[in-house]
Amino acid sequence: MLKLLHEASGFDVVAVIDVDDNAPGLQLARKWGIAVGRDWRPWMDEPLDLIIETTGRADVLESIRQQAPKGANIVPSAVARMIAELVEEKEALIAKLKSEADRRARHFGAQFILQA
Repeated sequence: MLKLLHEASGFDVVAVIDVDDNAPGLQLARKWGIAVGRDWRPWMDEPLDLIIETTGRADVLESIRQQAPKGANIVPSAVARMIAELVEEKEALIAKLKSEADRRARHFGAQFILQA
């Protein structure tokens, strides 16, 4: 999900929060210069447009809902997971289509050379 948001235009990821200091998302965030932390609560004073909850814990989601800045959209983990899976499927399909296009180009190119 972080990669998707980082690469998309129109999004500015301000922080990635995880209790596991070695989580892959935190490592990517550090690499890209995005703030990281272990506690999401201090960020609730920031003007946030979107908060993506990824723990899957109902208590965390409810706490975020109660403390989120006014107007912030909150994406529950199930929805975030579904979006991530759809994006992964799309990327796999694009890779497959490119591979097939390359294969066909080589095939028809070879056929054209043989006919010449």
